[in-house]
Amino acid sequence: EGTAGVKWVSGADNTGRDLPNISGVIVLSDVETGAVTAILDGDLITAVRTAAVTLAGARRLARPDSARIGFVACGVQARSHLLTFREHFPLKRAVLYSRRKETAEAFAKEITGLEVSVTTDARKAVEGMDIVDQIYSGYGEGAPRGKGPDQGRLNAEGNAYLMKDFP
Repeated sequence: EGTAGVKWVSGADNTGRDLPNISGVIVLSDVETGAVTAILDGDLITAVRTAAVTLAGARRLARPDSARIGFVACGVQARSHLLTFREHFPLKRAVLYSRRKETAEAFAKEITGLEVSVTTDARKAVEGMDIVDQIYSGYGEGAPRGKGPDQGRLNAEGNAYLMKDFP
């Protein structure tokens, strides 16, 4: 009796293909019969869940009056994170960096109600920000070795909170 599931996530550099770099699907099956009972869009679920975990960590680590957010990567995850963070912080400014400037510029065009700037220097998306959303760790050294944000700590704090309060 019950349900079992698997989440399949794949990644590829789809620059120039008009496809996301990360794609996923969730398949649920009946434990008793093995029959597939649902196939779900893993992209949306991943975006919502990841933003929620990051928010849980940020609410424990960031000041409640945090108004400036910097993004290091501007894909699907950045969009879900901004939507989520705007509900819980009085954001006024966003600084966007992505490997491809066009990606950050496209994200900037979607944002309303905030002062938005695009930078080609990842450091400018981090310096002076109250909250930094580093979606992709390959952009450089984060804390504790480098001067960048400690995304691992942020996610660990969020996961610990969720596991304690929402087992």
